[in-house]
Amino acid sequence: MNSPAISVVMSVYNGLPYLPLAIESILTQTFADFEFVIVDDGSTDNSREIIKSYEDPRIVLICNQENIGLTKSLNKAIHLCQGEFIARQDADDSSEPNRIEEQVKLMESNANVGLVCSWATEIDRDGNAVKAWSYPSDPTSFRATMFFYNCVIHSTALIRKSILPVTPYDESLRFAQDYNLWVDILQSHEIHCIDKELIKYRVHEESITKSRSMEQVSCVKHAQKKLLCMIGINADIQTLDNHAKILSGNYPRPFHAIRWLKKLREFNESSMSFDCDLFNGKIQYRIENYKKDMNLFQRLFGINHSLR
Repeated sequence: MNSPAISVVMSVYNGLPYLPLAIESILTQTFADFEFVIVDDGSTDNSREIIKSYEDPRIVLICNQENIGLTKSLNKAIHLCQGEFIARQDADDSSEPNRIEEQVKLMESNANVGLVCSWATEIDRDGNAVKAWSYPSDPTSFRATMFFYNCVIHSTALIRKSILPVTPYDESLRFAQDYNLWVDILQSHEIHCIDKELIKYRVHEESITKSRSMEQVSCVKHAQKKLLCMIGINADIQTLDNHAKILSGNYPRPFHAIRWLKKLREFNESSMSFDCDLFNGKIQYRIENYKKDMNLFQRLFGINHSLR
């Protein structure tokens, strides 16, 4: 029996009421040569029964006896995958019918591509469109943008399996494990983003994106540390904390923020890790915003000594 071209990986923990739509969005893909590896991560609702109700031979169900979390469940599934490429899908999201077909076409046309993602439509718990998420479709611009924030929505990812390490997702991270993996891929392969909304990305009160934001911020720093190393900066914990706040625009000392941003620019120009024009443009945008904060401070207090 021939191995499937694609392995679609989904981890489920109490996936109702969104699980059926998520499953059906994969089973009805225009690209049909795949296996669908689903991990039921110790669900206490009827998720396991729902999965079993689909009599499709492409479904491979793995049942965890207890909840071990998303990261370990994904690694467990990937170890069993037979496909050349691995597509991710969360249990509360849904794929457009042509999603896999479009991504495979792009992946097969360029051996240097390690990951293909796409734009997405954010939806609420009732399926209503909230906003469109778009990212640079040019790989060089995409690479530079990844230094500043995660541009890959997890459910949009199609990954070349051969480039993955034995343990793809860092099991010390409960959240933001995807960003950490994307940065690893970025160091040796291109990431391409299809400029079409191929995923409906659901954000609701129970979703990780919404409910675990503070812990996610902490986990993101692992990826940011790797990105800083790429330009030659070995950051300690305090530096990482300041760096994260500065990039998000939430650092309370504008003068110090601007000085750090200029340092990032200098180190990247030296390392040439990211396209300098694109990188510098994103740095300058943030510098200008902090300059506005400095000017406001000076107008309010009539001094600038405390900014030094």
